[in-house]
Amino acid sequence: MDSCGKASPDRGGRREFMAKPRLPDPYQGLSGATAASIRAAVKRAEDRRMEEAHKLLHKHFCGSARGVRFYVGEDEPAEIAAEIRKRFPDHVGSTIKEAEEAAINRFAGPGTGGECVDLGTDFDWSLEKSPIPDQEFAAKLNRMPWVLSMARAYWYSGKEERHAAAAARVIWSFIKRNPPPLPYEKRHIWRPDTWGLLQIALRMHAWIWAHHLLRRTGAWNPVFVSRLLAAIEAHANILACHLNEPSTNHATMEMRSLLEAGIYFPEFREAAVWRKVAVGHLRECLRAQVHPDGGQHEGSPGYHCGCIGWFAEPMVLARLNGIRFPASYVRTVALMPEFAAAVRRPDGTLPPVGDTSIHRPDEALASAAMAFGKLPAGLDGAELAEAAGPETLWTFGVSAVRRLARMKPAPAVGASRAFPKTGVYVMASDAGAPPAAWCMVQCREKPWGGHSHADALSFEFAAFGRTVLADSGIFTYRECPDRIRSKETAAHNTLTLDGESQARAAASWVWEGAPKPRKLAWRSEAGFDFFCGEELSWKRLKGAPFHRRAVVLRKGARPYMLIVDWVLGGGEHLAEARFHFDEVEVARLPAGARSEDRDKPGVAVVSLDGAAAGVIPDEISHRYDEKHPSRTLVLSRRARAPFSIVSLAVPMRAGTDSAEASGRLVRISDKAAVAEVRAGGASEVVTVTPSRVSIAERA
Repeated sequence: MDSCGKASPDRGGRREFMAKPRLPDPYQGLSGATAASIRAAVKRAEDRRMEEAHKLLHKHFCGSARGVRFYVGEDEPAEIAAEIRKRFPDHVGSTIKEAEEAAINRFAGPGTGGECVDLGTDFDWSLEKSPIPDQEFAAKLNRMPWVLSMARAYWYSGKEERHAAAAARVIWSFIKRNPPPLPYEKRHIWRPDTWGLLQIALRMHAWIWAHHLLRRTGAWNPVFVSRLLAAIEAHANILACHLNEPSTNHATMEMRSLLEAGIYFPEFREAAVWRKVAVGHLRECLRAQVHPDGGQHEGSPGYHCGCIGWFAEPMVLARLNGIRFPASYVRTVALMPEFAAAVRRPDGTLPPVGDTSIHRPDEALASAAMAFGKLPAGLDGAELAEAAGPETLWTFGVSAVRRLARMKPAPAVGASRAFPKTGVYVMASDAGAPPAAWCMVQCREKPWGGHSHADALSFEFAAFGRTVLADSGIFTYRECPDRIRSKETAAHNTLTLDGESQARAAASWVWEGAPKPRKLAWRSEAGFDFFCGEELSWKRLKGAPFHRRAVVLRKGARPYMLIVDWVLGGGEHLAEARFHFDEVEVARLPAGARSEDRDKPGVAVVSLDGAAAGVIPDEISHRYDEKHPSRTLVLSRRARAPFSIVSLAVPMRAGTDSAEASGRLVRISDKAAVAEVRAGGASEVVTVTPSRVSIAERA
């Protein structure tokens, strides 16, 4: 059994390839019996050297069982396509349409609003004069996901050769026009166009899948297959010689692709090196990115779910081919779906925290369950199998999804969960589905990743299953005011001082400063959940102020959320606590605001200490490249530190005419706050300190 260990930092010998001025002859990278057979044939027919090599390569890679396994076996694509046609007819239609459009150089992507852009017959792949200003459009074009769409369209359409021919044509077009930059310099690594490392990796991933699905077709002729194999070798050698920083999710995707090449093409001379480098660097990526409680360090649930697949799929492919990852790697990756399941909103979607679009993580959770042979806590195998989408079916096959449906449900855990190493705290008023009140607080103390926002001590709040106080979302990756705004503190449900962000987004990926949060307390008891933390980045301001926030979620028949925001330190400051309503219909209250659409669950938010209340027009994003009008409540106070803003949020059922959300601040100091809270027809006194909470019913 093969075993892969940590990659050696000395990769000097492999750099020799990068000095070659052209792609190698297609048989030069091979070893063993295959290479000997080809060389013998070449000697017998020197004048037909390349023709014979093409034919022998084609016979070996397209016409025989090679003893290696990709994700699904040779006999499975027809069954997978039939199942997807039955379960996801809209996906089949959209995939075939995307394949047909791409065949005539029409592409949709970030910045196009979902419409196809015609790039003409002889476009420049680098898109230096792009018709679309969003750099993600050029990146997606060069990652070639639509080659995979063409390969799948071949099977969805009942093996229509036109889709295979189109895939071969566009791959060949790219290979002819875009020789690898030699030598490959470090400046290429982060390029968003043709030869950025991530573009290389994802393009090769699509090509390998296309080869696996289309290698028996007429379009995969000997000359084309030879050039495709040579290009894959060139791509893999670049990835093996130029490793990205292990703290980036790009590196994870790049190593997944490198391992796929090393496993699926063991005939290449460098394949063993590719496998060793990929496994070693994946281990480094896991150590750099994933905390011991399973959370990925970027603070973005969407990228966290992506990383589940990027870390788990290489492990699955390796296992199918007799290669074992270290047990510690497997254990850590197995924690990641537990985190993803715990941070879902009550409606099952991921909160748009960091650079996340709102979507359901079911696909990632289903894939993880099949990869590890067990369900994340509280999830049902039959429900996940029903939710498993086309990507899961193509990766694991129909039989694996059927096995998932028969998995026994994992034991349920409490609705309130803490992930202190990652810095995420989930609160729930009850174990109902959905709970009457739900909240997720963020306090990430570890260093940021690239998709993090300046959102320390922010929260999301849901009432009876509907998220009503939401993160503002992602908007775009383009360098523009919308991008800067979405990353800075004012776009989140937390407090700003003097109009400043915890850290200033100087550009889309460049920060000035960093949030500096720390947790002070977390308690989950029968009657309440309690979190308290501090944000210290404000100490850069005059008087060295800092922000302490305590959040109390009351459990039971009359739930509410009490928030105490202390501004400590010295100097006079303007504090503004923001509550971003995920809706436009918001009614003003004397001391706050409430949801106005009474046909849906909502929330009422009020100040208990006389802070000035204003409702301002705003915008919120649910998905990349889109935004919607919304409203934001701002509770503000200008005073000399120490001072505070104390607020109350009460969930409202659908159809509720009014919400009793009121109370008063009894007394406050820099170490404790005592508030009388009236909600749900009862009144109680809540005492909050940085370390504890006590609640007493008022007579």
